[in-house]
Amino acid sequence: AITIQRIYKGTIQRRIYKATKKSILLLQTVFRMTIAANKLQNLRMYRLAMYLQKLIRGFRVRNFFLVHRRAAVTLQRAWRVRVVRRKYANKRIDKHAICIQRFVKGFLHRKRYQKLKLAAIYAQTRWRAKLARRTYKLMRIEARSFEKQKKE
Repeated sequence: AITIQRIYKGTIQRRIYKATKKSILLLQTVFRMTIAANKLQNLRMYRLAMYLQKLIRGFRVRNFFLVHRRAAVTLQRAWRVRVVRRKYANKRIDKHAICIQRFVKGFLHRKRYQKLKLAAIYAQTRWRAKLARRTYKLMRIEARSFEKQKKE
Protein backbone atom coordinates (compact mmCIF):
# COMPACT_ATOMS: atom_id res chain seq x y z
CA ALA A 1 0.00 0.00 0.00
CA ILE A 2 2.89 2.38 0.65
CA THR A 3 4.24 1.74 -2.80
CA ILE A 4 0.86 2.45 -4.32
CA GLN A 5 0.54 5.59 -2.27
CA ARG A 6 4.06 6.62 -3.24
CA ILE A 7 3.33 6.02 -6.93
CA TYR A 8 0.00 7.79 -6.62
CA LYS A 9 1.50 10.75 -4.75
CA GLY A 10 4.37 10.87 -7.24
CA THR A 11 1.93 10.88 -10.16
CA ILE A 12 -0.10 13.64 -8.56
CA GLN A 13 3.03 15.64 -7.75
CA ARG A 14 4.29 15.16 -11.32
CA ARG A 15 0.93 16.36 -12.63
CA ILE A 16 1.03 19.37 -10.29
CA TYR A 17 4.66 19.97 -11.25
CA LYS A 18 3.85 19.71 -14.96
CA ALA A 19 0.80 21.96 -14.58
CA THR A 20 2.83 24.46 -12.54
CA LYS A 21 5.70 24.24 -15.02
CA LYS A 22 3.26 24.67 -17.91
CA SER A 23 1.61 27.68 -16.23
CA ILE A 24 5.07 29.16 -15.38
CA LEU A 25 6.21 28.65 -18.96
CA LEU A 26 2.99 30.22 -20.17
CA LEU A 27 3.52 33.17 -17.79
CA GLN A 28 7.15 33.50 -18.94
CA THR A 29 6.06 33.37 -22.56
CA VAL A 30 3.35 35.98 -21.97
CA PHE A 31 5.78 38.12 -19.98
CA ARG A 32 8.50 37.80 -22.64
CA MET A 33 5.95 38.57 -25.35
CA THR A 34 4.85 41.63 -23.38
CA ILE A 35 8.48 42.71 -22.98
CA ALA A 36 9.14 42.09 -26.68
CA ALA A 37 5.97 43.98 -27.61
CA ASN A 38 7.06 46.85 -25.35
CA LYS A 39 10.54 46.79 -26.92
CA LEU A 40 8.95 46.77 -30.36
CA GLN A 41 6.66 49.61 -29.34
CA ASN A 42 9.63 51.51 -27.88
CA LEU A 43 11.61 50.86 -31.07
CA ARG A 44 8.71 52.09 -33.17
CA MET A 45 8.37 55.15 -30.96
CA TYR A 46 12.14 55.74 -31.17
CA ARG A 47 12.07 55.43 -34.95
CA LEU A 48 9.03 57.68 -35.11
CA ALA A 49 10.77 60.21 -32.85
CA MET A 50 13.89 60.06 -35.06
CA TYR A 51 11.74 60.51 -38.16
CA LEU A 52 9.92 63.46 -36.61
CA GLN A 53 13.22 65.00 -35.52
CA LYS A 54 14.54 64.54 -39.06
CA LEU A 55 11.45 66.24 -40.47
CA ILE A 56 11.68 69.09 -38.00
CA ARG A 57 15.41 69.57 -38.63
CA GLY A 58 14.79 69.48 -42.38
CA PHE A 59 11.99 72.04 -42.02
CA ARG A 60 14.18 74.31 -39.88
CA VAL A 61 17.16 74.05 -42.22
CA ARG A 62 14.97 74.57 -45.28
CA ASN A 63 13.26 77.52 -43.62
CA PHE A 64 16.64 78.96 -42.57
CA PHE A 65 17.91 78.54 -46.12
CA LEU A 66 14.81 80.12 -47.66
CA VAL A 67 14.93 83.09 -45.30
CA HIS A 68 18.61 83.67 -46.01
CA ARG A 69 18.12 83.18 -49.75
CA ARG A 70 15.27 85.72 -49.71
CA ALA A 71 17.54 88.12 -47.80
CA ALA A 72 20.36 87.54 -50.29
CA VAL A 73 18.01 88.08 -53.24
CA THR A 74 16.71 91.27 -51.62
CA LEU A 75 20.25 92.55 -51.10
CA GLN A 76 21.22 91.63 -54.65
CA ARG A 77 18.14 93.36 -56.01
CA ALA A 78 18.88 96.49 -53.97
CA TRP A 79 22.50 96.48 -55.12
CA ARG A 80 21.53 96.04 -58.78
CA VAL A 81 18.98 98.86 -58.48
CA ARG A 82 21.68 101.03 -56.92
CA VAL A 83 24.12 100.22 -59.70
CA VAL A 84 21.51 100.93 -62.40
CA ARG A 85 20.47 104.18 -60.74
CA ARG A 86 24.08 105.26 -60.39
CA LYS A 87 24.72 104.36 -64.02
CA TYR A 88 21.60 106.28 -65.11
CA ALA A 89 22.59 109.24 -62.91
CA ASN A 90 26.09 109.17 -64.41
CA LYS A 91 24.56 109.12 -67.89
CA ARG A 92 22.37 112.08 -66.97
CA ILE A 93 25.36 113.89 -65.49
CA ASP A 94 27.39 113.07 -68.59
CA LYS A 95 24.53 114.28 -70.80
CA HIS A 96 24.29 117.55 -68.86
CA ALA A 97 28.06 117.90 -68.82
CA ILE A 98 28.16 117.40 -72.59
CA CYS A 99 25.40 120.00 -72.99
CA ILE A 100 27.31 122.48 -70.81
CA GLN A 101 30.55 121.72 -72.68
CA ARG A 102 28.76 122.31 -75.99
CA PHE A 103 27.50 125.70 -74.83
CA VAL A 104 30.90 126.68 -73.41
CA LYS A 105 32.73 125.56 -76.56
CA GLY A 106 30.23 127.42 -78.72
CA PHE A 107 30.64 130.54 -76.59
CA LEU A 108 34.44 130.29 -76.73
CA HIS A 109 34.43 129.71 -80.50
CA ARG A 110 32.09 132.69 -81.04
CA LYS A 111 34.27 134.84 -78.80
CA ARG A 112 37.41 133.73 -80.67
CA TYR A 113 35.69 134.35 -84.00
CA GLN A 114 34.67 137.86 -82.87
CA LYS A 115 38.25 138.56 -81.76
CA LEU A 116 39.59 137.32 -85.10
CA LYS A 117 36.96 139.36 -86.95
CA LEU A 118 37.83 142.49 -84.97
CA ALA A 119 41.54 141.83 -85.55
CA ALA A 120 40.91 141.43 -89.29
CA ILE A 121 38.82 144.61 -89.35
CA TYR A 122 41.54 146.43 -87.41
CA ALA A 123 44.23 145.11 -89.77
CA GLN A 124 42.10 146.07 -92.79
CA THR A 125 41.46 149.51 -91.31
CA ARG A 126 45.17 150.03 -90.67
CA TRP A 127 46.02 148.83 -94.17
CA ARG A 128 43.41 151.06 -95.80
CA ALA A 129 44.59 153.97 -93.67
CA LYS A 130 48.16 153.32 -94.78
CA LEU A 131 47.02 153.14 -98.42
CA ALA A 132 45.00 156.31 -97.95
CA ARG A 133 48.00 158.09 -96.46
CA ARG A 134 50.16 156.85 -99.30
CA THR A 135 47.61 157.97 -101.85
CA TYR A 136 47.25 161.33 -100.08
CA LYS A 137 51.02 161.73 -100.00
CA LEU A 138 51.27 160.90 -103.71
CA MET A 139 48.44 163.27 -104.47
CA ARG A 140 50.16 166.04 -102.53
CA ILE A 141 53.38 165.36 -104.35
CA GLU A 142 51.54 165.47 -107.68
CA ALA A 143 49.71 168.60 -106.62
CA ARG A 144 52.97 170.26 -105.74
CA SER A 145 54.57 169.19 -108.96
CA PHE A 146 51.48 170.39 -110.83
CA GLU A 147 51.70 173.72 -109.00
CA LYS A 148 55.39 173.96 -109.89
CA GLN A 149 54.58 173.29 -113.49
CA LYS A 150 51.88 175.93 -113.42
CA LYS A 151 54.23 178.47 -112.00
CA GLU A 152 56.78 177.78 -114.58
